[in-house]
Amino acid sequence: MKISNLNSKGLRYVSLVIAAVLINAVPSWAANMTASSGESLSRISDRPLPLQIEGHPRRPRPLLEIGDPFLKTGPISKGFELPTGAVWQPSLMAWGTYRTAVQGFYDGEEENAEWTNRFDLWANLYLTPTERILAGVRFFDQEGRFTGYTFKAPETVREDGKGFDDHLNFDITTLFFEGDFGELFPTLDLADKHGLDYYVSVGRQPIRYQDGMLINDNIDALGISKINLRPPTVANMRTTVLWGANELNRTNLPNDDADGMLYGVFNEIDWKRSTVELDAIYVYSSRALGSGVYLGLGATQRIGNINSTLRVLGSIPVATETVHNRSGVVLFNEMSMTPHGTDDLVYLNAFAAFDEFRSASREPGAGGPLSRTGILFEAVGLGRYPAPLSNAANEAIGAALGYQWFFANKRRQLVWELGGRYGSREGGQRAAGTGLRYQIAVGRRGIVRLDGHVIYDRDRSGPAGNRDDEIACGVRLEFLVKF
Repeated sequence: MKISNLNSKGLRYVSLVIAAVLINAVPSWAANMTASSGESLSRISDRPLPLQIEGHPRRPRPLLEIGDPFLKTGPISKGFELPTGAVWQPSLMAWGTYRTAVQGFYDGEEENAEWTNRFDLWANLYLTPTERILAGVRFFDQEGRFTGYTFKAPETVREDGKGFDDHLNFDITTLFFEGDFGELFPTLDLADKHGLDYYVSVGRQPIRYQDGMLINDNIDALGISKINLRPPTVANMRTTVLWGANELNRTNLPNDDADGMLYGVFNEIDWKRSTVELDAIYVYSSRALGSGVYLGLGATQRIGNINSTLRVLGSIPVATETVHNRSGVVLFNEMSMTPHGTDDLVYLNAFAAFDEFRSASREPGAGGPLSRTGILFEAVGLGRYPAPLSNAANEAIGAALGYQWFFANKRRQLVWELGGRYGSREGGQRAAGTGLRYQIAVGRRGIVRLDGHVIYDRDRSGPAGNRDDEIACGVRLEFLVKF
């Protein structure tokens, strides 16, 4: 009983002490949490704050600005109202990208060395945030040939005895308008109940589908897109209907198919765990180039910590089969992941090509359909420097394994890649090798890029008994600046 009474008294004393502390602490805590205006300091203020830009890079000023400045704070111009009810606030912005490179390679038989250039100039006339007119010119190249100086090349390649290649070009490579029909004619649906949000684009424009594997070209086209479609079990769906003519380039050749016409239907479907692309193209052309159907199915998703994209592509000739229009199927898979505790990237890409797949249209210099496999398969899009491993989709299997390191707050990066290609047909490339790419950011607008590769190529092009295995190599130094 004495012990029990002592415990009861102790508990009462402890309770009294805790209560006294709380009674004395609450007023001071309340006073600290209350501002001089009488408001609690934990309350979210309703007073507007200026844009918090401390630590952000300065606004990139383009080459030309007329109207509302690009990415700048301040009042927006009132613009003017059209009879359709649309309010336009025009502003013009121009920018450019200049690339210059010194590069050389040895393909196992001949040496090539050159200095080459490319300059892309763009002008973008914003009418509203959803309507614009975009124009583009590429001054230093045309039909896959670039302005520069050839130091060493076969005589059949050199333009003249001095080695200077003049391919100055003032043709407009891009000129199109795009806009939202519902925003162009808002008075037709003031309550926004009828779903008139159709996106329209017309003019010479870049067309890229299936990551540029199915089609990769600038063509004169009319496209109509509808987004926010909601079939059952689908989060979102976008459908585009496209008609194109003129500037069609078949088999990556610099002679456009003047008589060709392109009809396409492109779908992108978002499910909970995957985004699926389902595309179909029909190209009607002359008998010499051949008509054909081109199909693509792609699925992009995450599998655990791995990013994955799987594609199945096919080309089917209609009637006449030509060198530009072949039958073939490509299976292509991309996988990548970021190793734990780093910002780096490791990737493994692989393909299997059956027969001779052809894209619907490819611009000169874009390379073949398999350019995405890796830096050893990539077309640099500048000069005669080739892809070390062929990016044509002709009866072959291949893969590329690479690792990308980031340094200096991501202003420097290094990519090391191992890759190989095994052609099953007679004369098909059987080669393997390694490649490196080192890039450095210079200031706010420049990039220095150094590429190099060494390839062991099993020569199968000559007659039996006269085939020597070859070691091919190349190196290039490029400087890119954006205006």
